[in-house]
Amino acid sequence: MLNNYNSELVKSLEGLKERRENLIVEIKKEEERKLEIENYIEKLKKELINLDSNFFIITIGNLDTNYDIKADFDRIINNTENAYEKVTFIIFIEFKNFILNKIKCSY
Repeated sequence: MLNNYNSELVKSLEGLKERRENLIVEIKKEEERKLEIENYIEKLKKELINLDSNFFIITIGNLDTNYDIKADFDRIINNTENAYEKVTFIIFIEFKNFILNKIKCSY
């Protein structure tokens, strides 16, 4: 009977040790991932600082240059919105025609 208890105790301890080893592996993986994320955050911070400084350079340029840049932004936005509307309209028309053809084929 004492042998059974000893055997169960040894098995329990082995199981706990195995779980501990698995946990150690997981902790190492999480620590590595945390370090990767921290490094990535630092990289993004540096990029943000660079973008901020570039934006500052643009905004302190002369007024005519800023007007030209704004006009370019306006033109790009306007062209993009118009193209999107045209594509959406074409897709709508094609879908409508497709549905009408399906309905005609059904009858």
